[in-house]
Amino acid sequence: MSDPRQLGPLLAGEIARRIPTLEKVDADVMDVRAALHAIRGSAAMAGEHDLALVVGQIGARVRAGDATAREDAADLFKQVLGRLKKDASAFGQKWPEPPPLLGASLIDARYRAEYTTEMRARLEELDAVLATQEPSTKDVDETYRAVHSMKGAAMALGDDALVWYLHGLETTIKKGQQSDGEPGDVLFDLSRHRTVLAGLIEDPERTLESLRAPEQVGRPARPAEPERPTASRRTSIPPPPDADLDATEAQLRVPGDAVDRLLERLDAIDLVQDELRAGGDTAQRTSETLRSTRTELIEALNLIGPSTPWGAPVAALDRIRRAARQLSTASQTANEAAYFVRHSADRIHANTQQTRHEIATLRRTSVRWIFDRVKTAVEGLAAREGKLVDVVVEGADVPLDRRVAERILDSVLQLARNAVAHAIDRPEARVRAGMPARGTIQLEAERLGDWLRIVIEDDGSGVDVEKIRTLAVRHDVLTQHEASLVHDDEVLALLFVAGLTTRDEADLVAGRGVGLDLAQAVVRRLGGTIRLAKRATGGLRATLDVPSEAGMAEILWVEASGVELAVPVGFTGKVVHATDATKSVPLADCIGLGTPSPAPALSIELDIRGVEPISIGIDKVGTIEDAVIRALPPIVASAGPYSGAILKGNGSLKLLVDAARLAARAWARAG
Repeated sequence: MSDPRQLGPLLAGEIARRIPTLEKVDADVMDVRAALHAIRGSAAMAGEHDLALVVGQIGARVRAGDATAREDAADLFKQVLGRLKKDASAFGQKWPEPPPLLGASLIDARYRAEYTTEMRARLEELDAVLATQEPSTKDVDETYRAVHSMKGAAMALGDDALVWYLHGLETTIKKGQQSDGEPGDVLFDLSRHRTVLAGLIEDPERTLESLRAPEQVGRPARPAEPERPTASRRTSIPPPPDADLDATEAQLRVPGDAVDRLLERLDAIDLVQDELRAGGDTAQRTSETLRSTRTELIEALNLIGPSTPWGAPVAALDRIRRAARQLSTASQTANEAAYFVRHSADRIHANTQQTRHEIATLRRTSVRWIFDRVKTAVEGLAAREGKLVDVVVEGADVPLDRRVAERILDSVLQLARNAVAHAIDRPEARVRAGMPARGTIQLEAERLGDWLRIVIEDDGSGVDVEKIRTLAVRHDVLTQHEASLVHDDEVLALLFVAGLTTRDEADLVAGRGVGLDLAQAVVRRLGGTIRLAKRATGGLRATLDVPSEAGMAEILWVEASGVELAVPVGFTGKVVHATDATKSVPLADCIGLGTPSPAPALSIELDIRGVEPISIGIDKVGTIEDAVIRALPPIVASAGPYSGAILKGNGSLKLLVDAARLAARAWARAG
């Protein structure tokens, strides 16, 4: 009975026996849990590991009090039972499509930061093996051990989604070991799964949805934890000049989660600062009210005049004068209190900002940390595909927060690998097209104020924009009319839509429209953006803009048609009064509010590299602040040219404009 095929009928019988319990509306919770436990054990014995994982997640939902879990289980088991009776596997999907109802597991908050850090480290170890220039059987064995080790760590904390994917990778590697294929082919195949692995570590729910077939519908296994709000009011304080970054890093090692907790506490102190400043404003208004009331009393005394037998008595006039003096004293006291409260708030804020920047230096690195890994991966991929590629690097010494570097590494890797896989042809094809046999991929980094910009350029064959328009209409992303009006830059942005790919054929990962979607999701969580543009000389340019210090950036507040928005200062030019000669596109029109009436009073210039500067019409311009940029839900980000959100001191949530997409929309409306 050790053959799983012989255990299939037993599994079917166990499921059939337990379905009535799950269908009972008033079923006892313990009976439901017992039924799920029995099915899970039978599924594991029968070799149906995916089913066992899904049943385990449904059991977790039952324990958490999810009222829909029992009904979901009953519906799922009926489908599974039908397949088992036909001597088929429990699920019809093939890895790496997730099984129905498999969702992201909720890792215990006490271990989540340490677990994520550990998995990133193991992923780096796997990268080192995948970058081997002359792969051997030993390297293939090493990748299997690395994947198996990651799987064990994921199982220990109940990360079912990652366990499921790693189990599929183990099977893939085993097949490669048992075949007569070259070790390099096995490692090349494995390297294409790298982005998905990183996504399952950083953002499992979104990654699973990207892998899932369109017709699959299911609920997540557990609800995600809500994010804690952080302060947004900032005063810009530059980091210490000429910091010896490498020396600092060599002298002190601080756990990343400990630094994060310190920064969260500083954000909480900033909220107190906002409350103090609000209290100071209230005291100032109170002082002005008291002063105004005193003035009215004095004017009333003047109207009454001196005390007379037929007028106001002396005692009444004295009381009014005494009240006026008291109001004067109270007004002065309130005014002094307002000054001291505001002064204290400013001191608290200045100190927290200075502390924040000093803490940031403890985990600062340079872009070289990213570029070295990307260059190695690109050269290895090109060699395996028989392509000749030179990687040119500029701006590698630009400093940035190590946490930001760790998070955007996979996005930069994905963009560079896409350039090799889709844009750079083999030498003979390039020569036939009149291009040099060797292709070039350029990696460039620069600081724009508080923002980091990374550009990945290739000199390949480029992208067929009209084909993307056609695909967008075919997939109901755009209507035929909308597709004819959209600017080319926004058409290229559709490549980030999950499932939209220009490849005619797909294998396990490539061609499924997954990689760019996951790359953009990572950048959006940091409040950043990725945009694609055609190069005038051929090829494609991918530009990645993110705050260089863990979600903090300098922003300018603007207003259009009563809507307050934030614009990244690094991408703005001059602000001028609008005149009849000023050629600008109203911001309200670009964000879907319609053409305003009257016309905007001001005009602000957007200056985006690779895009001709354009003026945007606004009604008001506010202050410049350093703000914490928060992630946006994909549906909000895709609904307009937005890249993040900012929580203001008064509790309101405002949107951060994606300057590049706004410029593209403005140019489309300007004809």
